[in-house]
Amino acid sequence: MKKTVLVTIYILFHLFVLREIRTNMFAWQTQTFVSDGVPQIEEVSINNLGTRLVYIEYETEDFQKIWHYKFPFGFFFLLGMIGLILIGSNKNFYLILTAIHLIVAIIAGFIFYYLIDQSVWWLAVCDMLSRYFIPLASIGIIPLSFLEKRNLLHEEKAP
Repeated sequence: MKKTVLVTIYILFHLFVLREIRTNMFAWQTQTFVSDGVPQIEEVSINNLGTRLVYIEYETEDFQKIWHYKFPFGFFFLLGMIGLILIGSNKNFYLILTAIHLIVAIIAGFIFYYLIDQSVWWLAVCDMLSRYFIPLASIGIIPLSFLEKRNLLHEEKAP
């Protein structure tokens, strides 16, 4: 019953508080890039700009690629937190999951503000972080936490 209440509280927090924060942070993070950066780069255009997701098209004469960046703390963060709550994870794993998402947001912000002038290929880093790293870290932390909990139980039972 306690876990059900915690999961419900977290889902409500995620939907009504964190979602608004994500929307505002994404707008702040990509504002300069969208308004100043994209018009300066000939091969780059915004394919689709949502409230927490942007698709960026890179096109040259013989190459086309669409990168995307989705602000962290979204669906995979929700799944990770619910998974950690359900298995009764150690508090450190909640902090690790939060830190991972925060670090990705900081790296992407740094890329949008400073590194995009160096090379548009930095957008591939944002794409990889949001498309592969965030889901892997968010879902992968659940079995890691479970294994730690199981190992601690075995250590307590060992003579």
